[in-house]
Amino acid sequence: MRIKKGFTPLEINTGEKNNLKLKIAGIGDRSLTGFTLLEIVIALTIFAIGLVGLLSLFPIAFHSSKRASDLTEATIYAQEIMEKIKQLDYSDIDSDLENDATFTNDLNIENDSRFTFDVTVTTGGSLPSGLKRVVLVIDWTEGGKSFSEEFVTYIARLNP
Repeated sequence: MRIKKGFTPLEINTGEKNNLKLKIAGIGDRSLTGFTLLEIVIALTIFAIGLVGLLSLFPIAFHSSKRASDLTEATIYAQEIMEKIKQLDYSDIDSDLENDATFTNDLNIENDSRFTFDVTVTTGGSLPSGLKRVVLVIDWTEGGKSFSEEFVTYIARLNP
């Protein structure tokens, strides 16, 4: 038999169990085998189960992202309200601020009807004189659930 240059002969080798194995000459005793249909079906099933598990995480991630966005927006509103309160005269800071039209009309929170706020001002008690404790509660609803966040600051009377 004449072998051309660059050609690798293929030989058929019968093993101990009378199975035909294809061997490439010069590579040793490694045989060429493939995957069975059953192995492929099992692998695809495992892959599909993993993919379904991974895809089920997306709604949870979207909900968490929306919740974080709302909390950030509430924090921005709270900061804006607190800054407006700090600009008031010390004697004008009381618990009726959310009903004061001149105070609430200047706030961007009025443009978003999902958010409401409540201000509670405390003086005296355990607080030293000349100090007011301002508690701001921002409420909002998202997806039928109510959320609330509380912000606290202290405002001192300044005597120049």
